[in-house]
Amino acid sequence: MGYQERNTWVQVFGTIAALAVYIPWTMASSNNDGSEWLWRMLWVIGGGVALMTIATVVFSMAGRITREESAPDERDVRISHASERIGTAFLVIAGIVAIVLCAQAASPFWIAHVIAAGFATSALVGGIAALIMYRGGLPNVVS
Repeated sequence: MGYQERNTWVQVFGTIAALAVYIPWTMASSNNDGSEWLWRMLWVIGGGVALMTIATVVFSMAGRITREESAPDERDVRISHASERIGTAFLVIAGIVAIVLCAQAASPFWIAHVIAAGFATSALVGGIAALIMYRGGLPNVVS
């Protein structure tokens, strides 16, 4: 398993872990009208980034990955571009929904959660698409 693929696994599992913490934490709260949800969201985002950074460093050290081995090759670049295009579609959809919610004067709680869900879905779906391409090969349509 190459460096880029290992990082993709970290991204996918890190996103799942962050969602597994945030969703029950938010659902358990009785007050989502105030700014209480904002601090939970920021803590989970920051914790998720820290977790993924630490996991990437640990896996690189455990695998004795050198700088030369971590450099992406043409296949890594093609997979990255294709998976980003797939994931970005979900982020765009979330952005459009957030704009509609703003126009409807929805609660900031819902607007923020639609945007956060778009980022999480984008990372998760894009990461899974990359893993499928790493394991199954690149389709011929990817350029």
